[in-house]
Amino acid sequence: MRQKTDEKRQQILDVASKLFLKQGFDAVSMSQIASEVGGSKSTLYSYFDNKDELFLAVILGGIEQMVERSSDSIIDPALPFFEKLRILGTEYLSFILSEDSLALRCIVTAVSNREGAGRQAYHQITHDSWAHVTALIEQGMADGHLKRGDPWEAATHLKRLLEYDLIDSRLLKLDSQTSPKSIEKAVAMGLAVFRSHYEIKIA
Repeated sequence: MRQKTDEKRQQILDVASKLFLKQGFDAVSMSQIASEVGGSKSTLYSYFDNKDELFLAVILGGIEQMVERSSDSIIDPALPFFEKLRILGTEYLSFILSEDSLALRCIVTAVSNREGAGRQAYHQITHDSWAHVTALIEQGMADGHLKRGDPWEAATHLKRLLEYDLIDSRLLKLDSQTSPKSIEKAVAMGLAVFRSHYEIKIA
């Protein structure tokens, strides 16, 4: 049996991601992915049991990269709490409004009525991509920055406020791209509304 390597796994993910983005979920086969990678199907199946699992790994890979980038930005304990939220919000919008993320979102939506890849991917996108923000909000409540409540509910409110209509504008082709200035404005507006409801005002 060939030894598994992280490099090979990443190569498979890179190839699969490009094929899914170009052709969609249904049009891509495991045989095609194996051919593009340059190995046998048996090698491919030694890393991923099926196409659903591979597709989910592609989704998770992008989320993990986004979380790593934003988490690295907020490790400084001296950074003000709401500045951390601003950084996280900016990283999140920059990630979900990228061309690849929007394309993957369309694919996930197209297969979301199935028990396999679509539903799992939607769950991971919704929860995993926002779990570190929920943890930060929970800490903010404990430290007295925010009113006590359900951290996940508060995080979900913030997520919707940040997204504004930026995603719809892109998916409906009303805008061909989202500028950094538009993202900055959306984050500022979203945080302003969030703070008006959740922030503890110190007299």
